[in-house]
This record gives sequence, structure tokens and C-alpha cells, in this order.
Amino acid sequence: MVGRESKVVLARKLRDEGWCYRAIASKLGVHPSMVSCWCNDLGRSVVKRNGLVRKNHLKRMRFYRMDRVSVDSLRDDEARVLAAILYWCEGSKYPSTTHLGFTSSDEQMQKVFIGLLRRGFVLDETKFRVWLQIHESHDRSEVIGFWSGVLSIPVSRFYRPKVTRKVGGKYRSVYHGTCSLRYYDYSMNIRLMGIYSRWASGVLRLVA
Repeated sequence: MVGRESKVVLARKLRDEGWCYRAIASKLGVHPSMVSCWCNDLGRSVVKRNGLVRKNHLKRMRFYRMDRVSVDSLRDDEARVLAAILYWCEGSKYPSTTHLGFTSSDEQMQKVFIGLLRRGFVLDETKFRVWLQIHESHDRSEVIGFWSGVLSIPVSRFYRPKVTRKVGGKYRSVYHGTCSLRYYDYSMNIRLMGIYSRWASGVLRLVA
């Protein structure tokens, strides 16, 4: 009896996710008509919608995993080029600023960028500073501690964050604010700009 009850619960769960009767029956080792009896009261519109959601998710995951990427090693010169390309996308450029400034709310991107900087260049860690923009609903100490861990930069090198108020729209369920990583050395800004400019010129000769 317990085994049957467990199958009923699982059958209803799978049906709610959009599985057809035949697929559920095959998984549970029962006849499709039995599954129909167990799940007949579930709304068709809900089942259809959840099935579409599941189907679209599986489709997206196929695209997501389509291209194999392997990073087994990383030379210092490669790290410099990759850091420069990221800076080209998200960095503050001279002459609008004279320091290195890299702004993003994506913690993985920030961690990759600062990791590439540390790998490719000789840095003075005391020149790093961090400025955050957070929502009024954030716990200031918690968010600063989070980014301190991501960047491996002491809390003492964080500026007072800018606090903004949420105004309508949709918001991510997991959001740690926007992080502006700064390195106060004029030469680093110029070096990164020079690297990505030369890299882009080389690529254009090959693909244009």
C-alpha cells in the first residue's frame, strides 16, 4: 500500500511537470490507464503550461551545453589578453577616467576579471578600492562582506556604498548590488586599452 501511495504522489508530480501518461507509466511500471485515474483531476491547462515550461527548459539546456569548452592551462600573456577583452566590454576608459574601473553586478565576471589581472600583471594590492551600489533593502555589512570574499579585498578598502530605492519593475531574487572595482594606477588603464586594441586589429585582419 505504501508503495502504491508513493507511486501516486510521484505520478501526480510528474504529470504536473508536464509528463504524458505513457512516459509516467513507463517510469513507474504501471499501465497508462492507472496513471490516468491517479491524475485525471489535474487541470489540463496547468499541465500543458508546465509541460511547455519543461520542454523549453530542456531546449535551452541543449543550446547551453552545445559547445565544449576546456581550460586546462593559462599562460600569463593569455591572462592579459582575456583581462583586456573583458575590460573592453565593461571597463572605464581614458580619458573619461584615469584609473582602472570595472563595473558589473555579475560576481563570477568580477572574480574572473580580478583573477586574470592578478595572473597577468604585477599588481600593488593596496591600490585596489571597491565601490558598491545597493538597494535600501540590502544589509550593508552583509553585501560588503560578500564582495570582499568574491574579490579577496579587505573590507577596509571598500568605500561607503551608494544606496538606491527600488522603483517598480522586476528584480532578481539573488542580487548583491552592482560592484565597481577600481585600481588606482593610470598605467593599467592605458595598458589594457592598448592590449585589446592590438588584439582587435589582429582579429579583424583574420575575419574581415
